[in-house]
Amino acid sequence: MRRVVLDPNVIVSALIAPCGTSRQAVDAALADDTDLILTAQWLREISEVVARSRFRRWFSAQSAESLVAELWRGGIVVDDPVRFAPLGPDPDDDYLLALAGANDAVLVTGDHALLEHPGKSGSVHQRRFSPSALHRIPENAPLARVTQRG
Repeated sequence: MRRVVLDPNVIVSALIAPCGTSRQAVDAALADDTDLILTAQWLREISEVVARSRFRRWFSAQSAESLVAELWRGGIVVDDPVRFAPLGPDPDDDYLLALAGANDAVLVTGDHALLEHPGKSGSVHQRRFSPSALHRIPENAPLARVTQRG
């Protein structure tokens, strides 16, 4: 079974463009052949981000709350990573990389800096995909052998 961590930017993009590739990635992460990995910190962050008034011109608070509830119901809530070394180009993204690494999951992100950063060769932190590439990850693929960028 695939294990996936979604960058909050994918959730925002899915709400802005409900027919776009980010929404398709969210749907794929909620599918029966995928474990969506969540934490309390991740859920708090995404809830706070989508509640911002600046997003109201693209999506309603109700649609944001509905999607967060769908993620909560469809995901597997794990403990937040407690400690982690710097892993990516932006310290704010290290949490997501550590979460994916600790749970043998891929990180799906629209953040070009994360997608282009080489990561540590052969490490679990190197498995990052764009939303459009998620469908190319075989269900039972040994993740270390999957191409990282989409």
